[in-house]
Amino acid sequence: MIPDLVVNYSEIAYIGIQDPSDPVDENRKNVVAQTAIADERVRAILLDGGMIEGVLLQCHPTPKDSGGSACALALRVLHQGSNWDFLVDEKSGEVIFIQREVLPGRI
Repeated sequence: MIPDLVVNYSEIAYIGIQDPSDPVDENRKNVVAQTAIADERVRAILLDGGMIEGVLLQCHPTPKDSGGSACALALRVLHQGSNWDFLVDEKSGEVIFIQREVLPGRI
């Protein structure tokens, strides 16, 4: 079991462009961050030196004929030359997808 972390949620920024039809207020941003940080994978990365960059709207690749939205709010954590985006399903309160992007020059 990974220990809990002390996080100042008011310091977590919303990064990227807001969708005017589905705005993200402070409460919603905090819920997404809290949900992601409750996930053991996120806590493990943070305890290993990861840094929270912020919350953003992230889209992940989906198969050609799949239905449904491929976008969700995510907590972005920077760790060892990679962006880790933990996409959150706000209804279920769970991390539903993890997307990792290796930053240029780190391969």
